[in-house]
Amino acid sequence: STVYAMRGIDEFTRRRLRSIIAKYNRKKGSHRMIDTRKYNKAYFTDLGFFSLEEAWKLEFQSLRSKH
Repeated sequence: STVYAMRGIDEFTRRRLRSIIAKYNRKKGSHRMIDTRKYNKAYFTDLGFFSLEEAWKLEFQSLRSKH
């Protein structure tokens, strides 16, 4: 439920960032497979992209370990 919502927001954000990069590089189309492979999740993580899904998982894990 909540983790899936966070994942959806992360996926949408990465899709928009890929679209912006493609526009900057003057490529047509909003989504290309080559862009997905080139600008994958690890690419954005290396740049410091803040993942809501990972933050939620860490918070949930810390709450569970306190009890």
